[in-house]
Amino acid sequence: MGAKDLSKFLRDYNKRKNKLSELDGLKVGVDLSVWLHQLYNLQDFAFDFHCLPPVDLYSHVSQLLDAYLSLFKKYNITMILFADGCPHPGKASVDAERMSKIDENRRKFRLLQRPNVGDPNPNEKDEITRLMKASCYTRNDILFNVKCWCEVNEIQLIGAPFETDAQEVAAEISHSVTDASCTTDSDFFVLGSKIMVDNLNQHGPTCNIIKREDIFRSGKLGSGSWDILALSCFLGNDFIDRPAGQGEKNVFETLMPLWTEAGANNIEKDKILDDIATRRKWNKNDV
Repeated sequence: MGAKDLSKFLRDYNKRKNKLSELDGLKVGVDLSVWLHQLYNLQDFAFDFHCLPPVDLYSHVSQLLDAYLSLFKKYNITMILFADGCPHPGKASVDAERMSKIDENRRKFRLLQRPNVGDPNPNEKDEITRLMKASCYTRNDILFNVKCWCEVNEIQLIGAPFETDAQEVAAEISHSVTDASCTTDSDFFVLGSKIMVDNLNQHGPTCNIIKREDIFRSGKLGSGSWDILALSCFLGNDFIDRPAGQGEKNVFETLMPLWTEAGANNIEKDKILDDIATRRKWNKNDV
């Protein structure tokens, strides 16, 4: 998710482990999909996910969310969950590709599970476990369990029209519903999140707190929201490919300084986009 390699840049910029106590008294919006994917990487959950006939997954969901809630309460942090809505039409091809990979992993997993193939060797066991985890996804029964848990624990759950990114960032910067966003998705930074909480797990008590104002002091990302949107397009994201032949280093050290200098000198930026589009086989109309 997000602009390619931007998450790596943000994490490299702030390698210092922050303490959760730094968020004392804040309301933190949580990208639910991030926590659910932590669940999918647990072998016990993945095994029950694939059970036939289906089994109730509430115990898995509640155990994970209970741990996070206990952690938040310990450090006086208010939890507000945000859940994805309908798939965005603009990402139809990306979502279809992801679902295709999940289906293929599930197909391979079922093949290795067949009783007539004999006992798996150690390598096959590892592959079965990997495929079992890789073919988990957010089913309706999992979301129902999350809603039940929120009702029992009196936790606010906000559903987005499409992906939760824009909804959660709007809650932070426009409506003062939250003070920070907990996610691993760099799209939140692109959309304007002031404080991102990254690398958090239910065992705590550390994380990475990425503050927008600190990142901008580095000067590498330009000076405003449009510069960040440009960076997202130059790096490539779910809606537009990166210009051909442009690695992460070249984007940060060549394209972005060129773009920022153009803005400072009132140079027509469309000319820069035209030049990149011509030389790098890039569709600037997707920007």
